[in-house]
Amino acid sequence: MLSAERRDQLACCYNDSMLVTNRWYRFSLRTLFIAIAVVGVAAGWLVRESQFIQARREFMAQADRERQGLIGFVHYASSPTIPVWRMWLGDSAESRVILPATWSNADLEKAKRLFPEAFQIAIEEVQE
Repeated sequence: MLSAERRDQLACCYNDSMLVTNRWYRFSLRTLFIAIAVVGVAAGWLVRESQFIQARREFMAQADRERQGLIGFVHYASSPTIPVWRMWLGDSAESRVILPATWSNADLEKAKRLFPEAFQIAIEEVQE
């Protein structure tokens, strides 16, 4: 703070609001734009990842509804892994994806795109 004597000397040129020191950090407009761009890119990436996880969940839910039965568990020597940020967003790794027998090869390709970590992706065999 300024002494009373110094304040009186500066009173002719400055008002009281100019004498108060600014407690906020100062930054340039360029820094603000860069910060907003970084936050926007990060938010867009998170939205894209969460949409990918939602598509995986919907795909598996639809496959489970149409299959109407459980596929037995198959033990693999190693477990599949997914990136840490997808686990933070609530996703889980799938080692085996079995599609209903009525689904096409296009659905099989979609499953391969949605579940790249899976060791086995196949269409269910029809048993008669």
